[in-house]
Amino acid sequence: NKVLSEDILPALDTLRKEKVQYMEWQNASSKMERLQRYCVAYKYAEAKTLLLDGEREVKDTVAGLAEVESQLEDAEAQMRRKADDAKSLRIEKEKEEGGEVKGLAQETDRLSKQIVQETSRLNN
Repeated sequence: NKVLSEDILPALDTLRKEKVQYMEWQNASSKMERLQRYCVAYKYAEAKTLLLDGEREVKDTVAGLAEVESQLEDAEAQMRRKADDAKSLRIEKEKEEGGEVKGLAQETDRLSKQIVQETSRLNN
């Protein structure tokens, strides 16, 4: 009985305390691993959301860029058409003015000749 109370029971109490400590450590370790997995899953979900948002932004930017390029091409084409129209109008105006000037020059020459003829008839 003396051996039991002096040697075995204190060792048994120590083992029980160590068992309780081990179980607490094991629970804490298990909980920590679970929380770490949760953190990794959360970081993964955040990164995936960030990636999808980035991809959407890139697609939107590319689409916007394509639209701007299309508008630029349309504006350049319109500018070329307007320049061609202006050139055509300028040429047409020059032709009209040139034709009018030629007509007036011919009329002036005809009238000058007529004046010379009439003047020489009067003098004779």
